[in-house]
Amino acid sequence: MNLLGRLIRMWRPYRVRSHPLSREEIIGRCGHVTGTYRELGLVSPFSTYRKVVDALIANTSIEVRPMNRLMAPAGKDKAVVALRHDLDGDVVTGVRSARYLASKGLPGSFYLLHTAHYYGTVENNVFRRFAGLESFVAEFVATGCELGLHTDPLSLYCTHRIDGAEAVRTEIAWLRSLGANLSGTVAHNSAIVFGAENFEIFRRRGIGNRRRFSCQGQNVPLQALDEQKLGLTYEGNYPVLPDALDPDKVAAYMDLSKGDCVRDPEWLRYYFLENPFFGRAYDVDIWLLARDAWVIAKRGGDGGVRWPVNTEDLLLYLGRLDEGVRAVVCIHPEYVSGD
Repeated sequence: MNLLGRLIRMWRPYRVRSHPLSREEIIGRCGHVTGTYRELGLVSPFSTYRKVVDALIANTSIEVRPMNRLMAPAGKDKAVVALRHDLDGDVVTGVRSARYLASKGLPGSFYLLHTAHYYGTVENNVFRRFAGLESFVAEFVATGCELGLHTDPLSLYCTHRIDGAEAVRTEIAWLRSLGANLSGTVAHNSAIVFGAENFEIFRRRGIGNRRRFSCQGQNVPLQALDEQKLGLTYEGNYPVLPDALDPDKVAAYMDLSKGDCVRDPEWLRYYFLENPFFGRAYDVDIWLLARDAWVIAKRGGDGGVRWPVNTEDLLLYLGRLDEGVRAVVCIHPEYVSGD
């Protein structure tokens, strides 16, 4: 048996059972997230989301695509924008967003987080998938929007000592069994949490071709899954990997990654433009990170990070995107769950 095989045998098997948590209880959990974000002053009204979508529709120089077509050749005189939705905490507003896109005939990509509080829980080393989740999956499928998996295998390895790679394989199969035409994934979290990126679970996506890393004194396997064999065509970060990790850059990045770092301008510059773990193959990242506050990070010679940017200025920026530029607008629905 090779080293990867021996590492995999160290972990508890990923076993799934149903949990009776209902749709109504999931709605309540997501409502609690909304309340918490509102108390922190982070929530924008859903009209902010509608305003961005409507502006994209009105702009004839922008082609809006699902994430699975982000890197396809751009049309003449067109910039390309993809709407990425990371469903970390609010699947209810996620469905609302997908329905709005469907009503406007616009594509969007939504990624269910298989370790989220609305998805399931680990009890006695068994993953209990919530019964009420299935109805939300059906609603996403009905909109025609792209549905993918927000992968978090490292959480299962490092927190529960459960086979995270098998979890990814199992949840992809389950979503497809419910009608999801699932062709891609997006990694949850970042290396500041466990010391590796969740996309490293896939072959040829290990940084410096590493096949394991140490987490809490345990060797965690990487590159354990083959995307092609799983029928996956892309990873939504479109990661560009370094040949090796630079210890000094990693240390500087980790030193910045404390407290409310996601709204710190210096951390945002590191995360989007100088990330020692990976870069991105497309040109611009646009993320909503607080009430009416967006970050715009552009790679390249004329690049840089702008934070905070209000919605009106964001729309002006989108209207000036150059031909051939590829931009990803990333929305965590809890940030637009107001009203």
